[in-house]
Amino acid sequence: MNADGSFDTSMGSNGITYFDSGLYGWTAASIHLQADLSGRILWNEDAGTLCCIWYLKADGTINTTKGSGGFSFIDSGVYGWTATSFHLRADGTGMVLWNEDDLTRCCIWYINADGTIDATKGSGGFRFFDSGLYGWSANDLFINPDDSHQFFWNEDGGTQGCIWYLNADGSLDTSEGTGGFGFVDSVAPGWTATSYGH
Repeated sequence: MNADGSFDTSMGSNGITYFDSGLYGWTAASIHLQADLSGRILWNEDAGTLCCIWYLKADGTINTTKGSGGFSFIDSGVYGWTATSFHLRADGTGMVLWNEDDLTRCCIWYINADGTIDATKGSGGFRFFDSGLYGWSANDLFINPDDSHQFFWNEDGGTQGCIWYLNADGSLDTSEGTGGFGFVDSVAPGWTATSYGH
């Protein structure tokens, strides 16, 4: 997209690049672009336990030098969780956000550049968060240059969204928002906020 929101027809095919997983039952959940326009796509296995990161070159083709032939599979090993977002640093390390379907928790997985779990972060590579509220879904994640990060909760079937501000160690940054939380209200039922401006 150009700065004014129009298609950048110099990229892809008139501004559009199509991707085909070749597999039924997978949903593309999130995309992350680097400064050089290379990117990653997060796919989630519907009703399964897997997610997969696709590594892309700037021209949209698979970067087979990353992961295993351009792909990194991650298995939660637990049904009822959905990988909804991820953010990777320039060195390939990063975080994957999982949401516990229909319940109150989400979990950040800390991953190494090769897609394996970074057990030095969180509790063995994982950090759980509990909203304490049913009917909210965690669906976006962003890492800042200082390693602090935010993730976004959406009120399912309601009008609100909430940004949680976290320190680099995953604790709540109470200096941001109101005690570490930033609520936004669309005022219009029937709309779902799925991401926020990074």
